[in-house]
Amino acid sequence: AQAQCLMILKGHEGGVNCLQFEGKRLLTGSGDSTIRQWNLDSGKCEKTYKGHTGEVFCLKFSKSTMISGGSDQSL
Repeated sequence: AQAQCLMILKGHEGGVNCLQFEGKRLLTGSGDSTIRQWNLDSGKCEKTYKGHTGEVFCLKFSKSTMISGGSDQSL
């Protein structure tokens, strides 16, 4: 079977370096130093997390806790 694009999520100003999804929630970490939370039903960005001063390279979330790491050498 051939793969099909279901939606395009627009909002980051840099490349997406990492992601994690659970159910209808997707979190993406980017070269623009932000993490975005997306609703996969609507395709809308629900929240933008700021705090890193460099690229976000990794993230992990579980229920109400999120941890991310970036090129600014912080978690």
